[in-house]
Order: sequence, then structure tokens, then C-alpha cells
Amino acid sequence: MNPSPSPAGGLEALLRSDEEAAHYYQSLPGYIQDTLRNSGARIDSADELRRQAENAMECM
Repeated sequence: MNPSPSPAGGLEALLRSDEEAAHYYQSLPGYIQDTLRNSGARIDSADELRRQAENAMECM
């Protein structure tokens, strides 16, 4: 049985493979980047990255 990829792996893979998503992520404040990295959410698309970032900013 293979272990599930870590949630951060989804984000890391996205940032490596999608230049636009990486640029958007880098434009976010550091505390939002930290929140996304530590959220445990599976972020595997640019749309999901934007949703999670917007949600994190609304909660701050």
C-alpha cells in the first residue's frame, strides 16, 4: 500500500509545474503563504490555490 502524498506535496508540485500559480503564490503575503503550507488542504490546482488564499485572507 502506498502512502498518500502529503498535502504540502500537492502545493509544492503545483508551484513547480504551474508558473502562473507560482507567481500568484509569491505575490501573497508571507503569513498567507505559511498558512497555505500548513493548512493540510490539498492544493493541486491554480483555482484551488486562489480559493484557499482568499479564504485565508478573509479569516485573518
